[in-house]
Amino acid sequence: MTRLEDTLKKLKEEQKKGLFIYIMAGAPDVETTLNAVRAAEKAGADVIELGLAFSDPLADGPVIQKAGMSAIKNGMTTKKFMDLVRKIREESAIPLIGMGYINTMLHYGLDTFTSDAKAAGLDALIVPDLPHEESAELKGFCQAKQLHLIEFVTPNTVEARVRETCTSADGFIYCVSV
Repeated sequence: MTRLEDTLKKLKEEQKKGLFIYIMAGAPDVETTLNAVRAAEKAGADVIELGLAFSDPLADGPVIQKAGMSAIKNGMTTKKFMDLVRKIREESAIPLIGMGYINTMLHYGLDTFTSDAKAAGLDALIVPDLPHEESAELKGFCQAKQLHLIEFVTPNTVEARVRETCTSADGFIYCVSV
């Protein structure tokens, strides 16, 4: 079992809801990000979603867009993101989910990205601009590395697609409420 599976299983057994915290990696800097992860874990977070900044974040609101631009302006890169995950792993076993855009991963190379993500200590990936119908290649690399690829459904998702997404889901389903 993975750290994420262990956490979800424990929450289910205890009939508790989980607290998942989103933090933009490198906003405004790496040290602040490390301190935010430490504080969130100490305060009871169950899972940390660590954002990988992208220059054109179509699926993010203004707060995350601003945080991403701050991280990019202050030098955050995919390599530095992986280094940050390694630093977090030196002191924490909290499940970490990397949340980023598919173009970043394609540019880095999907096989290399998933290998580096697993080696650094990520447990899962969330890719908001990757439709379920186009996720097979990344899903294959994730499965080979024992990384969960979290998929989305929305209130507007048609029933057949919800069924298909849930049938092949790994980790959990991210339900966008709006």
